[in-house]
Amino acid sequence: MKISASTQYTLRQILKRWESRLISVVSPGAAVPATPNSDLNQVLSSLYPDQEQAWESVQQLERLVDLYRHLSAHPTVLQRLEQEIFWILGLKPAPSSN
Repeated sequence: MKISASTQYTLRQILKRWESRLISVVSPGAAVPATPNSDLNQVLSSLYPDQEQAWESVQQLERLVDLYRHLSAHPTVLQRLEQEIFWILGLKPAPSSN
C-alpha cells in the first residue's frame, strides 16, 4: 500500500514547515530520512521492512492527515497530530534552545 498523493502533499507541507526543527530518532544510515523532498513511500519502506507494519503505518498516516485537515482550526490538536506523524516518520522536534 502506498501513501495517497493528497496525503503526501500534506505531509510535505508539514515537513517543510518544521524542516529546520526536526531530528531523526533513527540511527544514521538505518533508514531513508524523511524530508520534504524524500520519496515518503521509500521512507516508510526503509523504516518498516515488514509489509504489515508498513501497511499499518500508511493507514495511520492517512487517518492522521485526514484529521489534520479537518481540525485545522484547533492548533493544540494539530500539534499533537504533528507529533504522531513525525514519530511514524522517524522524527521528533529538536529540543528548543532558550
